Amino acid sequence: MKPDHAKVVLDKFDSRKMELQLKAVDRTYVEIIPKSHGESEIPVAAASIIAKYTFEKEVDALDEEYGIGLRKMMPGDLEPSLVPFVAKLHFRNVTDRYRKN
Repeated sequence: MKPDHAKVVLDKFDSRKMELQLKAVDRTYVEIIPKSHGESEIPVAAASIIAKYTFEKEVDALDEEYGIGLRKMMPGDLEPSLVPFVAKLHFRNVTDRYRKN
């Protein structure tokens, strides 16, 4: 059963990138609203809290699995062989620092 209409509020961050990612969404029944300070909407704030909680639990799991303390480390302290397992490799600051020559 399809809803008559769904409203989706997104925290506005990068409008161009967001539009590219959402262009496949059929907007006949979905209204997408990018909003600065989207966390002022209760569902967006709740999603942010859940995302933060999940992130923190994953950092704890990585710390335990690899015997490190990511929250206490400086980027240069990280063993390069661990980078692919604990970092987002597509971030420029990561690729610049750990690029293989």
